[in-house]
Amino acid sequence: MKEAGPMTAPVEHRMRWQFGVLAPPGFPGEPSAGVTECLLEADPDATIDLRLRFLHVRCRTVEREEDDGYWPVPKLTVAGHDYLGFDEAVERETRAVIPLTGGRRTIEVHVPGGREIEPILSPSGERTGRVICEHQPIHAELRVSAERLADPYGLVRLRVEVHNTARWERADAPREEALRHSLVAAHLLIGISGGAFGPGPVDEGPQVRGV
Repeated sequence: MKEAGPMTAPVEHRMRWQFGVLAPPGFPGEPSAGVTECLLEADPDATIDLRLRFLHVRCRTVEREEDDGYWPVPKLTVAGHDYLGFDEAVERETRAVIPLTGGRRTIEVHVPGGREIEPILSPSGERTGRVICEHQPIHAELRVSAERLADPYGLVRLRVEVHNTARWERADAPREEALRHSLVAAHLLIGISGGAFGPGPVDEGPQVRGV
């Protein structure tokens, strides 16, 4: 077990996450799903390469050791070094390569939770506290469908939905807690083999919006 190092939370780690949040269903005020649509020029055997990227919030908690156990504190100072508690983020990516046609497909996305404990030691080696770094599991789905349009160009309309499927029953929970079960800054990268991107609506390219 390695010793925890002192850390000061950068400004971006102390801010509330705002962009591209897909929260658990049932949490008020935040979408739980988003959709991307685009038009493709595609051969019958074309395949698409989907990459879902998002940030996974990790909670860093500092606890001071007392006679009766450990107690959370916002800051613990040992030998002039400050140990702070805050939320940070880890980059995640899920990739799937699938045939473009063949009906509606569902791709499950699961990121297991994790917990790491690092001791805080005094210069003499005495344990004075600990840092707990913990992230909650993420459960989501990519729901993919493609439809060949009845137009002179034979274009295919691709639709990819991203759904947070976490179970959530606490509508009154603080936003910070819900974010730990959310896909933050979620965005989708799409590639195609055996085809090319066609014109988007009003030639704007792929469209991204909430469901």
